[in-house]
Amino acid sequence: MSADFACGKGIAIEFNKRFSTKQELRKYYRPDVWNDKGYCLVTSHVLNLVTKAKYYMKPSEKTMRTALKELHDIVITYGIKSIAMPKIGCGLDRMDWEVVRSFIQELFGDIDDLNITVCYKWEEKRNLW
Repeated sequence: MSADFACGKGIAIEFNKRFSTKQELRKYYRPDVWNDKGYCLVTSHVLNLVTKAKYYMKPSEKTMRTALKELHDIVITYGIKSIAMPKIGCGLDRMDWEVVRSFIQELFGDIDDLNITVCYKWEEKRNLW
């Protein structure tokens, strides 16, 4: 997700259709926060990882890790027990899933009762066989 909330490609389109994500994000927009570090915005239905300033940019490992750290803190604060996510940052943003996965394992490994489900595209899943 970009700090400009373009929501014009990839999974962001579907989230916007189902949850009015773009409109929700504008309510919670924190322009003072973006300083190339990444953060997590909580809306009524979705926890959004903001990892880049503009939609056409790519996230860095630093912004992804920082956004995931904020997500970790939100999970602890609100007692969240289950998270479902795509292979975040690895579609249009082309991050390496093994790197992102290692951040998730490192940051969330200390929470015993948290279930994280990673959703794959059907085409990817079919090619696992």
